[in-house]
Amino acid sequence: MKKLLIASHGDLAQGMLSSIQVITGTTAGITTINAYKEGVDLNEELTNFINSLEKADEVFVFTDLYGGSVNQKITERFLLENLAIRIISGFNFPVILEILLGPDQVTTSMLEEMIEKSRRELQINVLHPQVIVEDSDEDFFN
Repeated sequence: MKKLLIASHGDLAQGMLSSIQVITGTTAGITTINAYKEGVDLNEELTNFINSLEKADEVFVFTDLYGGSVNQKITERFLLENLAIRIISGFNFPVILEILLGPDQVTTSMLEEMIEKSRRELQINVLHPQVIVEDSDEDFFN
């Protein structure tokens, strides 16, 4: 089974989970950690997630910032636990959905293509309001 961990500074992870629920109708197999919030112990949350894993699980971990404190602590913990996982940092919603809704087995090359596709889809849309030209010869009150 696919198991996803979404971890972020603050409430981003919980927001992603809410959006996943709206789009897919389920949050099965997904755990979130909203680090650095009052009452959240990152180490305890990681322990709970690790304890929920089974040998056959395919594990994907999403962290908000590559090299950020959440990413560092999770990387260190999984290395210490000697668990085979893939960490995707700087995650976005389309990548999470594609992994969640994609094939049962996701190869590293498939994951790389998903990430590359996501990079290509990151776009800027600059809106320019229409310039309204007023005729200065016209009297406003006539």
